Amino acid sequence: MDTHSSDPLFLSPALPSELLQFIIWYCEYPTTLVVCSDRTEFLSSLTRDLVHQQQHGNQPSHKPSGSATAQQDTAGLHPSEDRDGPRPAQQVAQRESPASTSQPNNPLAHAQSTLLPYPQPPPESRPGNTLHPLLVPSLNQTAVARHIRTVFIPTVTHLRAFLSVFSPRTGSVPPPPPPPKPPTTAPRRGGAEQQPPSLLLVYNFLSLHRHTSEWSVQGLSSTATGLIDAAWREGLRPMMCEQRIDGAGSDDILGERVSVLSAGGIVKREGWAGKTVEVRRVLGRWFRFEELDWGRGWKTEDGQPARRE
Repeated sequence: MDTHSSDPLFLSPALPSELLQFIIWYCEYPTTLVVCSDRTEFLSSLTRDLVHQQQHGNQPSHKPSGSATAQQDTAGLHPSEDRDGPRPAQQVAQRESPASTSQPNNPLAHAQSTLLPYPQPPPESRPGNTLHPLLVPSLNQTAVARHIRTVFIPTVTHLRAFLSVFSPRTGSVPPPPPPPKPPTTAPRRGGAEQQPPSLLLVYNFLSLHRHTSEWSVQGLSSTATGLIDAAWREGLRPMMCEQRIDGAGSDDILGERVSVLSAGGIVKREGWAGKTVEVRRVLGRWFRFEELDWGRGWKTEDGQPARRE
């Protein structure tokens, strides 16, 4: 992946835990993660994913995250909060002000506060005898994750409205402190060190449109151009990624077909069939498709995302 490019990318499908690891280890402020699903369903999906990997040697599960309907919220990530035990579901789902010290809307903090208090399997019975990386509140993970903004979007209409007025400066997530002055040493092999990208990443973009009147070339194009305009306006790189369900890959998702026009206002007579095209052709007008090897931890020796061979 070219870190200097601003070309829009459509990443291969990823599990919630894989996506969070990618953002924490590869992206920098003011990256914004837009989750096109219900907050509670997404957190439940993340929890199931991590539990499955803990029980099966960190092997990814393929469970769906549920419907893509809910409310919008923003929160910084801070995994050091709420370590005294799991909270009731209604408390986890409760909205809190940005000034609150606990952050139940934080996916990473939720996973840690929910899973860590429970008794872990005996060390000899755990494959690899280690916790999942997201469940280890390291200093680096804590420092980086608290500056990532997360937004939950309920509908296509809400997503378009959010993108039309999007600005990373309007969120409650604080900027990180200024970096220290670089040491006067020679650059790393291969030239100057590359800076991690700042992203506007939409998770489950297609799922939000599916089974709605906007599941069409017209509907997908309208929202996709809004995403690209919002990202470029703020100097961010636009990205999309779908959740991997039942082992489905990019070819399965991008091979789906959509009608040319949105269904709104069109009366379909019995036997009527409109022209359809593949999703790949629609998004390919703007996005480059990138196959990341999520199962290999997605990182190569130089810290860059690993492409699938």
